[in-house]
Amino acid sequence: MAKEADPTVWNCPFDYAEALEFDPTLRRIMTEEPVARIRLPYGEGEAWLVTKYDDVRTVTTDRRFSRHAIVGRDFPRMTPEPIVQDEAINVMDPPASRWSACAPARSTSWTSCWTGWSRTGRRGT
Repeated sequence: MAKEADPTVWNCPFDYAEALEFDPTLRRIMTEEPVARIRLPYGEGEAWLVTKYDDVRTVTTDRRFSRHAIVGRDFPRMTPEPIVQDEAINVMDPPASRWSACAPARSTSWTSCWTGWSRTGRRGT
């Protein structure tokens, strides 16, 4: 898949379906531009595709990046209509997302859910 006229924006989704082979365009982006601007088929504007583990971890844990900011906007996406609800956990920012994720565990292991690790070193116990 070729880039658009703007050399810094890639078209996505990558439509590659050769058996179980990895998409060559996505592999190229991962190698050459691990933080890349992409254009999705639906929604307004562009999105960022982050492919390195440390970068993904930063984006998903740093409070400067907001998931809740997309609520009520025509954000870039793969589907014609948004499939996420305004109150869904995947569009909550901390600390609301943390409290919602821990809700099922509160009655028995609130402390370990809150801190993330128990004294035994096991997650959520």
